[in-house]
Amino acid sequence: MAVGNTATTVEVSEAGAGIDTTTAQLQQTFDTRSVLELPQTGSGSGIYNLALLGAGVSTAGGVGQGFGPAVSGQRPDNNSFFLDGVSNNNYYNPAPLMTTSNEAIAEFTLLQNQFAPEFGGGSGGIFTAILKTGTNAIHGSIYEYLQNRNLNAVDSLNATQGLTSNPRYDNNRLGATIGGPIIKNKLFYFGNFEYNPIGNSSVPGAPLYAPTAAGYSLLGSLSGINKTNLAEFQKYIPGGSYGRSGSNHRSRSEHSDRLDRVQ
Repeated sequence: MAVGNTATTVEVSEAGAGIDTTTAQLQQTFDTRSVLELPQTGSGSGIYNLALLGAGVSTAGGVGQGFGPAVSGQRPDNNSFFLDGVSNNNYYNPAPLMTTSNEAIAEFTLLQNQFAPEFGGGSGGIFTAILKTGTNAIHGSIYEYLQNRNLNAVDSLNATQGLTSNPRYDNNRLGATIGGPIIKNKLFYFGNFEYNPIGNSSVPGAPLYAPTAAGYSLLGSLSGINKTNLAEFQKYIPGGSYGRSGSNHRSRSEHSDRLDRVQ
């Protein structure tokens, strides 16, 4: 009798996800790769920007206080946030009580419409994040998110004023993660450290003006001015002699000669 041949057949089939007719809940889930690689998560609200990829979700605009996008026409203060199944809400000003680095997120999910009672406390969107955990192998990462003035084009409004470069803005978000086993197959650890120095340019405040001696004389001649209050004001801000250096300051010609500039 002849020896027969052994054959192996692998059959792969794929079908579209069926519609769950038992619930009206809408759910959109993003995995680790989406959290790390999609550009929406690199600035602003971080991972919560991923919700803008869902149907019925838009930027908050000027629709009220709160954090995150507007979901199903609701204001952002109607959103609710969970971290590893635990409420992460700051009820004083609706927003996440604790922010988490993108590198520490294993999964992010947005729930809309009619969700289970366990997610009570919000009529807008339910934002749930799951943190990474350690595995039987030691793994980690070193990263930096960089946003720099030299990477941005000069704003057109600044260009019309003759400015050829952006004001200082240096945002460096850098850190590291590490995870591994404490007891294999039973107990694990995962840690994340992040440092975020930000450098901005400052704008000098507007100059202050104090009445000169002539200005005080004019104020004293007005019938509606309280003499006691005016005397107290003049006691602490003498006319024409108040300034940081203690010396007199020149009054600007385009202003009344009754005002002195305080620098």
